[in-house]
Amino acid sequence: MNFISIFRRLFLPLVVLLLAATADAQSAYDEIKADIDKAGGVYFMYPFDTPSATPAPKGYEPFYISHYGRHGARYILSNDQYDNVAEVLRRARADGKLTARGIDACDRFLAIYPHLKGRAGDLTPKGQMQHRRLAGRMYAAYPEIFRRHPRIEAYSTVVPRCIMSMAAFCEGLKEADPSLEIFTETSSVNMYYLNPHSTGNPAGTAEDFRYKSADAPWRPEWRRFCEERIDVETILARLFTDTAYARSICDPLKFEQDLFSVAAHMQCTDLDESFYDLFTFDELCRFWECDNYTYYVEKGPDPRNRGRGTALAETLLDDIVSRAGEDMAAGEPSVRLRFGHDGCIMALLTLMRIDGWTTPVTDPAKIKDVWQVHRIPMASNMQFVFYRNKKNPDDVLVRVLLNEKELRLPLPGDRAPYYRWEDFRDFYAGIVREARLKLEATK
Repeated sequence: MNFISIFRRLFLPLVVLLLAATADAQSAYDEIKADIDKAGGVYFMYPFDTPSATPAPKGYEPFYISHYGRHGARYILSNDQYDNVAEVLRRARADGKLTARGIDACDRFLAIYPHLKGRAGDLTPKGQMQHRRLAGRMYAAYPEIFRRHPRIEAYSTVVPRCIMSMAAFCEGLKEADPSLEIFTETSSVNMYYLNPHSTGNPAGTAEDFRYKSADAPWRPEWRRFCEERIDVETILARLFTDTAYARSICDPLKFEQDLFSVAAHMQCTDLDESFYDLFTFDELCRFWECDNYTYYVEKGPDPRNRGRGTALAETLLDDIVSRAGEDMAAGEPSVRLRFGHDGCIMALLTLMRIDGWTTPVTDPAKIKDVWQVHRIPMASNMQFVFYRNKKNPDDVLVRVLLNEKELRLPLPGDRAPYYRWEDFRDFYAGIVREARLKLEATK
């Protein structure tokens, strides 16, 4: 066998794998380059595209929908972020320490600050619009269900933006058909499954709640990672005439991350302003990467959380599986809606072993290659749509969609993306049992 033959047989496959790995490593930044708003991560707005749909197998029609939706577009998460940016820029301007670009940024931000101050976490008008529109799309996609005037039940976490998202969604359904019967509820008794990472989940421990706090044990490493990725000094010099002065009045990394968050979430508001111009493309990607890191560690397959961030979502998965069986047996409701948060969807996707959400990595620089939070945009949703064989009512199939796009499940798939209800139920009931054992073993 000559050298070329040996190379082709032994080394060419390795070259192909290396090239594929390189392509994957570039894909996250390529996505952002194609749509700069994806740099906003979890602030990315729902795309409302038109995904392709696989027709249901012959003889089957939809009869039941189980749903979990993230709240719609919101303002920034903490008022401290607005206030920090305003105070630092205002003080530096008064002291004559801003560059021309810094003065421009200051004036533009202070002009809109009154419209933002105190609104942290609130649903924006765009967020309400998103859910009304999503409701209309659901109604149009499954006329076989809605034309029967089904009973619809909707449940929300006790967080105001989720309650308002539920209200907007129900309003959207009523706009499509005023005769629909919709029961709504928001109560702390439902928090254990609507937000499994909240204190409402009895399986959560003090360490679990600390793990997503500002003093979480992974935070120092995360800060070092951010300091390595972000050229803090260059950004300071862009805005301040004296970077030593800037360091004396703020934590530079926090100020710049807060400023990035302001820029990232402007797409969620009705304000005609953008602050992307304060950053280079590479800087936006690196801020996105640091934010992306936090969700992976908290809710994803990061080895450091011992699987608990994902396993806690068993309450939500169990509610989806067990309620589906109960609702189908009872004959109602025909539509079960749930409204909660982005991290819950991320953890659910990981727990369900959906491709693209399950890869553990130990090198923080590689997280971006296996996990991208902009895939859970504002108003992100999962729909579990059930189809019944018209000739045999006991023959039921399930199709799962993320943001109205079909998902492939780790189940026997001769008719994928349609799966036998029995296979779906038994597999995920087993996943729930495994998660509960893990939570008990890792207390």
